[in-house]
Amino acid sequence: NLANTMVGSSIVVFPNLFQQSGIITSLIVLLIIGSISCKTCLIELAHFKPTELDFADTILRILGRKWFFFYNFASILLLFVSGIIYFLLIAKMGYSFLVFIFQETGTQHSPQSIEDFSQFSYHYFGLIAIGFSFILFSLKDLEFILKLGQYGIISIMIFAIYVVVKGFVNIPSDSFNAKDITLLTGDFATICGVLASAFFLHNLMIPIIKKNRDEKNNSRDVVLGYVLGGSFYSIIGIFGAVSIAGLPDQPDSQTVLDYYGSNIYSAIIEILLFLQWQASSDLL
Repeated sequence: NLANTMVGSSIVVFPNLFQQSGIITSLIVLLIIGSISCKTCLIELAHFKPTELDFADTILRILGRKWFFFYNFASILLLFVSGIIYFLLIAKMGYSFLVFIFQETGTQHSPQSIEDFSQFSYHYFGLIAIGFSFILFSLKDLEFILKLGQYGIISIMIFAIYVVVKGFVNIPSDSFNAKDITLLTGDFATICGVLASAFFLHNLMIPIIKKNRDEKNNSRDVVLGYVLGGSFYSIIGIFGAVSIAGLPDQPDSQTVLDYYGSNIYSAIIEILLFLQWQASSDLL
């Protein structure tokens, strides 16, 4: 459950970042940030009492009301930023899927990078996505949204398989050159920020770990969750970087799917991720 909760929207940008910062650089940063996040989660777990609902109660008991309010404010701020990121990715995946439909049917539309209100465009879809989100937010029965969230891991696994296959397919292609793979650079700032967010489980760890049947295995399960999550990130990043090595640069690319072009396989993944992230953002 910890690994499933950890793996989220950041997977679609890891290939781009691994190629930009270098595979070796990214793996070193991943190991450092993953280890720090895991260690701080273990510290959090060591001070938590079973009678407490979540980590906010632990903060209140140990540090007092001032830090309790500060923790809640920081959590709300993080939730707000996460909501914005999720919405941008939702709009990105949804419109990319529609672009494939428009191209297949010959329907006029505006490229995502161009601000155009004279025809259907990314900006119009953003307004539609806002309306769709409000409808889901207003639902009193969350069963439908919860079911979407439960099947979210399927879309992530399909995406992972797609990236790995693309990596293997790109290696024997004429455009591939091993020298195009970036291995080591000093550009680690961006990958640091994304990995810090990707490994951040501290607000959600306690409610998840409380469901563990055997409390003696809590520490082991936290470490195992981080190992699985970090391994998954590494596989996506390495094979994703290989899959786009040698391909033409995409200046406006936001995810690895931009490099793969508009095709039926990418479109299926885009609509699956759209639904999964829509459910996740509503649950946030």
